[in-house]
Amino acid sequence: MKEFYKNNKKVIWTIVIMLVVFYVWSGANPVPFRSLSSGGYVSDAGYSGVNYEMAKSYAPSAEIAASDYQDRRISYNANVNLETEKSQYDSKKSMLSGIPDKYAGYYTYQNEYKSEYNNIEYRSFSITIKVPVKSYNEVIEEIKKVADVKSLNVYASDMTNEFTDAKAYLDSYKKEKDKIEALLDKATTVEDIIKIEDKLTDLQQKIDNYQQQITNIERQTDYAQISVSLEEKRPISETFYQWTGIREHLRNIVSGFDNILVLISSWLAWIIVIGLGWIVYSAVKRKFF
Repeated sequence: MKEFYKNNKKVIWTIVIMLVVFYVWSGANPVPFRSLSSGGYVSDAGYSGVNYEMAKSYAPSAEIAASDYQDRRISYNANVNLETEKSQYDSKKSMLSGIPDKYAGYYTYQNEYKSEYNNIEYRSFSITIKVPVKSYNEVIEEIKKVADVKSLNVYASDMTNEFTDAKAYLDSYKKEKDKIEALLDKATTVEDIIKIEDKLTDLQQKIDNYQQQITNIERQTDYAQISVSLEEKRPISETFYQWTGIREHLRNIVSGFDNILVLISSWLAWIIVIGLGWIVYSAVKRKFF
């Protein structure tokens, strides 16, 4: 029994894990798409067809950028996870790195790291790019064609009210500053001059703060941000653990059951010997005593 378990350990646990996942999956009620509201997001992991088209509808189009965009300030962000064969990794990485320049954008982050599985090295590349908001949809479409898409998440945040309020306060404080500066020319005492200058200093700080807010909002809404990760494909057994998200838990469970089954297997021979001995003893006892 012990030898059978050891020889067929992988097959046994593969069947057990598949049954558990099938049970959990069949009882789940997945929600592949969530509506997008202000400050919300659309998530379509492993998207297909209509869901991605729905997600795209929340992204800015060229018409919007040309007409209503100046009146509204919306920040667009996306996360895209890609995977490719090891033999194509370098060429796909090069394609991603060239996208910012192609669309008059730039990158804010790049990173490449390596991991090991079953003594095989796997590489992953991450890049965060900024592109003009009018090119957002086009860039997403091009990224999709680079490699196989594992997941796609689209985010949007409406900053119009924040932008409008900041501009209103800025205009108000500028007008107030102009009036105070006019009073400075009429001031006759040192005390009045000091008070007016203190007031002007306070107003200038407020003006600078609101001007900085406006600049930050313009930067966030003039350019869309897209974060992309590219990974080399791994064996099915490895990606299965990553897909379920319970890799370490499964390993702990398997390890625990392994110990129990090995212990039972080691005891089984003794249990059989003791059982046979008891049967022989009982038979002898009935015959001679």
